[in-house]
Formats: sequence, C-alpha cells, structure tokens
Amino acid sequence: MDRFRNKVTFLSFALAVLIVLRHSIGIGIYDLPRWLYVIELFIQQGTDIIVPVFFAMSGFLFFTNLKWKDFPRKLKTRFHSLFIPFVLWNLIGFLLVFIVTHIPAFSGKINTTSPPTDIVSILKATFWDTEYNITWFIKDLMIFVVFAPLFKLLNINKLMGGGILLLLLVAGYYTKNSIILYSSTFYLGAYFGEYHSQETRMCYNNKLVFLSFVLLLISIILQTIYNAPQGAGIVWLRLLQIPLVWICADMLATNSEPKWWMKTSFIIYCAHHLVLEPFEKIIYTILGNNTLGALFDIMVAPVVDRKS
Repeated sequence: MDRFRNKVTFLSFALAVLIVLRHSIGIGIYDLPRWLYVIELFIQQGTDIIVPVFFAMSGFLFFTNLKWKDFPRKLKTRFHSLFIPFVLWNLIGFLLVFIVTHIPAFSGKINTTSPPTDIVSILKATFWDTEYNITWFIKDLMIFVVFAPLFKLLNINKLMGGGILLLLLVAGYYTKNSIILYSSTFYLGAYFGEYHSQETRMCYNNKLVFLSFVLLLISIILQTIYNAPQGAGIVWLRLLQIPLVWICADMLATNSEPKWWMKTSFIIYCAHHLVLEPFEKIIYTILGNNTLGALFDIMVAPVVDRKS
C-alpha cells in the first residue's frame, strides 16, 4: 500500500513540476531559433498528457472499492479538497488582477484588462471562465465528480463501462465540448478503479516499463513531427498514453517516504500561474524578444515558481 501511495505522490509531484515547465514555453511569445522551437514543441506535446493523467488518477482513486454508501463521504471530502480551494484560488487571482489593473504605475504595462464591474460578469469570468487563474481543471473535475453516481449506475459491467467511454468520446467529438471529451479520461480511471484495481496497483516488470517508455516516447516524437493539436482535441490518443505513463511511473513506486514538499503538487497546480506569469513578464521586459530571454524563461522560471 505504501508503495502505491508513494507512486501516486511522486507522479503527482512530477506532473506538477512539468505543468510549470509547460507554461514556461516561449512558443508564440519569443522568436525562437529552429533548434529551440523543436525542443519546446517536444516539451509542449509531451506535457499535454499531464491533465488527462491527473483526471485519470482522480477517477481511479475515487472509484476504487467504491460502494453506494460511500458517495456522501466521498462528495464531502471532494467539497473540502476541490470546491473550497477552487473558490479561494480564483478569488486570489481576481483580487491580484483587480489591484494591479487599478494601480496607475502598473495598469499600462501589463497585457491584462481590468475585471468587469457587474457581479454577474465577475462571477462568470472568475469561476466559470477561470480568467484570473489556471483552475479550469478543478472546475471540470468537480463536474465529473457530480456525475460520478450516474456513471456508477450505468457502469453495470465491463462492456457497458467501455461503451460509456466510447459514447463520451463520440459526443465530445461532435459537440466539440472539451468537458465531455476530458470526462472520458476521468471515467477511464474510474473504469480501472471499478474493474482493474489490482492490476493497476501491481508492480510491473522492467521489460514492460521499458517498452511502455519507448512507445510513449515514439508517440510524443510523432506528435512533435506532425505538430498534433493540443488539449481535448486529441483525447483519443491520451486514452492510449495514460496507461503508458502509469506503467512508466512504476520507477517512482518506492517504499521511501516522499518529502513534505513533494506533497504540495495541488498547491503548485493552483498557485504557479500567479507566480509564473509576472516573473515571465519581467524576464521578457529585461532580456527582450531573443534566444537568451527564451532560454532564461524556460530554464529559470520553473525553478523560481516551484520554490516559491
């Protein structure tokens, strides 16, 4: 049990660090030389799997050994671990933008418009559009949790569960709805938690880990070569990559207790944008639009943000 729990903790921390690296990429911001563009494109493609893996792990942990009587307790814990942080971190983001855009010395030097003044627009921009902090993944996760009882009700056997996943992919594809598409990753984890919990928790042999790493690397290289679409537009590939990431992460499944700072991955997810964006703007202002600025951004900004 300790080995599995440590694997989840180490993988979650690794994903949190990688999401900071992803948001330090200078594509579309800097005029990158070809070699640096290829490197950053590879990072961009490879880190696009982070949120789907996060959703899948959340679904697995929610549904493992889940009984109907457990739902009130599970929903209560998710209220405290998801809803309350979602509200707090978005309010912090809103207040920071509101304050900065109303200080004359800063208002004309940042590429951020002042928040709306009417309460309805403020609530929509802050909590639904998540304009002031990158917390959309928490909003989506809360929606998946709300519909978890329906998935439990319909998921009467393995065939039905697989059919639901396929239905979500088809519905998401035709409606172009990212929430529906991403829900397939959460319920993929739920499916494994429901029917393949022991296989998911097992230790994998080195040959399988190496093979999974090679296949994952090949898929990312191909994505980079063809500059595959980001986000929910390629969720079908993410459903194939998620098990590969999980098997590769068996290298992190140790009996060593993670350090306390490795248990702060959720805080990094929620807070990194508030630290990273101002720091990146300072880098861009001081060093300018050049290769040095881009390198300093992607190499230093993630370190500063992670240690903040």
